[in-house]
Amino acid sequence: MSSLPPSRRNAPKQGLRIPIEELKIGMKVCDLDRDWLETPFALQGFTIRSGGDIREVARYCQHVYIEPPATANAPAREAFIHIPAGGKKALRHCADTYDQARSLTRSVMDDVRLGNAIDMKAVRTTISNCVRALLLHPDAMQWVSRLREKDLYTTDHSLNVALLAISFGHSRGASEEDLVRMGIAGILHDVGKMRVPPEILNKPGKLTETEFAEMKQHPRY
Repeated sequence: MSSLPPSRRNAPKQGLRIPIEELKIGMKVCDLDRDWLETPFALQGFTIRSGGDIREVARYCQHVYIEPPATANAPAREAFIHIPAGGKKALRHCADTYDQARSLTRSVMDDVRLGNAIDMKAVRTTISNCVRALLLHPDAMQWVSRLREKDLYTTDHSLNVALLAISFGHSRGASEEDLVRMGIAGILHDVGKMRVPPEILNKPGKLTETEFAEMKQHPRY
């Protein structure tokens, strides 16, 4: 019997089905012809970046499901992420939850930048709301996070890491409390970057040895 949670075990396959022989570099694999847990792939969805990637997928699958190309009317990911019945209401709920979490993340970053204490009660409450939204509407929450990921790299990256950690934990059957802990770890994993001088953090070119040494201090900060 599959070790996937029932909500994912019986989910319809997502994406455009192609035989493994047609898989090419640059394609985005979004589903397999078997459960993800029957393979060594760490992420449920990835881009083919080399011939070695194709050969590795071919060891386990006869066909895969890829992300369809974008159309003029919809983002590419919208075409294959399943939104359940009542989808608009689910999307609104997840969008509101995500935007509240994004606002909280910015406040946390500002607090660290200014040397203030992090409001851990607010962090836990916000992450708990994200966990509940993702448990209720997993596909809608992922859709919203992908829509929002274009803005404010460090802030959105930290929030999206939290959501990815929660999604991964959910796929492995983690308890709700453990999902909250994983989300808190994700949302706080880069706060030390706020102590790195902005001219180094946001430098468009290659860092000098001194600048890179300072950047590597962010986990300690």
